[in-house]
Amino acid sequence: GHPLGFTAVLEADERAEMFADGESALDAYGLNAEFVPVAHGGRLTRVDHLVEIMRTVYRRDPCLGLGYGFSSFI
Repeated sequence: GHPLGFTAVLEADERAEMFADGESALDAYGLNAEFVPVAHGGRLTRVDHLVEIMRTVYRRDPCLGLGYGFSSFI
């Protein structure tokens, strides 16, 4: 019943939809700031730290990691 649990991720996948609750959680966290260097107002200080954060996102939902996370980086 957890809104960000694996069941919710799989249900969104079965509907061929982006995981909206996951996107909302990443918005609330401010994930986009992880891609922006501190000198420009973001939180990026070390690429290995960014990799750790994105690994966590990809582990939960690869589609969310690619669609929300990595596309922001590009």
